[in-house]
Amino acid sequence: MELNRIREWAALNREQVIDWRRKLHMCPELGFQEFETSRIIQNALREMGLPFEVMDTGVIAEIEPFEARGGRIALRADIDALPIEEPKEFSFASRNPGVMHACGHDTHTAMLLGTAKLLWEHRDALEHPVRLIFQPAEERSGGALKMIEAGALKDVTSIYCLHVRSSLAVGRFATRSGIIHASSDGFEIRVTGKGAHAASPQNGVDAVVIASHIVLAIQELISREVAPSDQAVLTIGKISGGTAGNVLCGEVRLNGTMRTLNEEVRERLIGRVAELCEGIAKALRGTAEVVFRRGCCTCLNDDACTQHAIDLAHRLFGMDSVEILREPSMGSEDFGYYQRKIPGTKLYIGTGREESIHSASFTVNEDMLEYGVAMLAALGFEGQP
Repeated sequence: MELNRIREWAALNREQVIDWRRKLHMCPELGFQEFETSRIIQNALREMGLPFEVMDTGVIAEIEPFEARGGRIALRADIDALPIEEPKEFSFASRNPGVMHACGHDTHTAMLLGTAKLLWEHRDALEHPVRLIFQPAEERSGGALKMIEAGALKDVTSIYCLHVRSSLAVGRFATRSGIIHASSDGFEIRVTGKGAHAASPQNGVDAVVIASHIVLAIQELISREVAPSDQAVLTIGKISGGTAGNVLCGEVRLNGTMRTLNEEVRERLIGRVAELCEGIAKALRGTAEVVFRRGCCTCLNDDACTQHAIDLAHRLFGMDSVEILREPSMGSEDFGYYQRKIPGTKLYIGTGREESIHSASFTVNEDMLEYGVAMLAALGFEGQP
């Protein structure tokens, strides 16, 4: 299908995509709880006449060309929301207290539904099959792995996704070859001492003091044991413990995250965090136990797929439509699990607004939606690099 016709279709059908986006925005749901979201997706696909399968709250639709001459392409949208209260500033604001589409997944899903409709109506122009993956639980991690286990990548040769980006104008995209997102792992450090009255500290082991040394010391792992070229971040975001201001604390729990761009650095730091914490606690007569919770792996854009997507965007929207990112994001994204199996690329799409994702003020300029539909559809028609 000619690219100018793809753009024309996306513009003519923008109101339908906006309507889907608003319906989805009103019913945000957390990971693996996207029951109403899944129903909206299923109903839309059913109205199109497009065959699909349901995997818990995830949905996979298949578009088979009349005569397949190439490998299967996958397009993925994440469908879950965040535990954030949304101000009631819009008629289509969240109706689920404490939950909001603050990361744009409602737009991702609506754009993929628009793409599904376009590809299905013009499947006579397809040269290869296209799989549409509506994935749950990107925010809490685990959704991509569950879809992969269910066969989402069977016979797929390349995969693409879009994600909103507040720093970009409407009609603008951004991406880069190589690593575009860091890995992210959560951890808890359980420091155990011995309680005592503050007037007699010699009778106890102060877990707060031990924890304080740990908080400072683990930052030296980044500054002194990681090469400057191998970016990594260790953050302690929560400290809890103690019962009173005049009592030595017997137990403190530290919760944090670790983000890396290098798998070897990731594995080494996991071991070193435990060694350092245990050593400090022992030196101060206490104990420390470190428990890591594995999160997302790095997100690695394939060189050929990325260049192909950039070239398509240039042909669709002009030579100034794509920003090449100089640095990867230290944020995480479970799209990397797909990319560990097959080549693929993630692109950002501009929201046309300054409000940051993961905040209660986040919103989008809905004019962006037709650009996303056109980009995804073009990848569906010409997604093989």
